[in-house]
Amino acid sequence: MDGVWRNFGHDRNVISYRALSPEEISEVLGIFPGWVRERIEKGLEGVDGRDVTDIEQLLHPREELLPKFEDDGGL
Repeated sequence: MDGVWRNFGHDRNVISYRALSPEEISEVLGIFPGWVRERIEKGLEGVDGRDVTDIEQLLHPREELLPKFEDDGGL
């Protein structure tokens, strides 16, 4: 929800990230089913991931920014 697309390893650590522009955020939203898009779209209004410059936040996002991991390590 901070506009940064993160990829997580099996150990749940960030292995790569990309700070998205508002246009890229809109494009990414397009890959999700409508019900998911509806849930998160409003929270991303006006968000620009390029504003996130703190390496700590990029690599260790706050708990509320983390995906909900299943017990088996899946997303």
